[in-house]
Amino acid sequence: MGMQRILLLSEPADEADGRVFIARLGAVIPGTTLDHFAPAFSFGSVPSWLVQESRSRVASADAIVCLLGTTSIASAWATWAITAGLDVGKRVACVRVHSNAARDVPPPIANTRHVPVLDADTSLLAAYLLEGKLPPERATKVEPRAESPLLNRLGKSA
Repeated sequence: MGMQRILLLSEPADEADGRVFIARLGAVIPGTTLDHFAPAFSFGSVPSWLVQESRSRVASADAIVCLLGTTSIASAWATWAITAGLDVGKRVACVRVHSNAARDVPPPIANTRHVPVLDADTSLLAAYLLEGKLPPERATKVEPRAESPLLNRLGKSA
């Protein structure tokens, strides 16, 4: 499937980091229009012209990517973009622009709607957007049972 246009949404606080990621993504998927949208208006006070523009940007995109940063968990814009994209059948993903799961947290809708959340790896994002391929889940290692003399003396096990 060819991607002609990708809408990438970020909060104003993450706009600079978003631009860096988008430049790297452009090198991985040349020929694709990367439309970066970092609305400065609060979602609750959006003028009607911006509502119309936002809808048309979603409609004209082949995929929607929310660039996650420190304020994304509470972002009404990210929530809206995820919902709007999925509702019209677009491929939707979230990217942690700092590759930091504790800092770059998606809004709850991403989990509810099972939207993939990726680290800032342009090749992984391109594989998902172009081919629908997701990276394998990281296997959680089972830590070997620690026999600690201190824990044993305290009557606790690890």
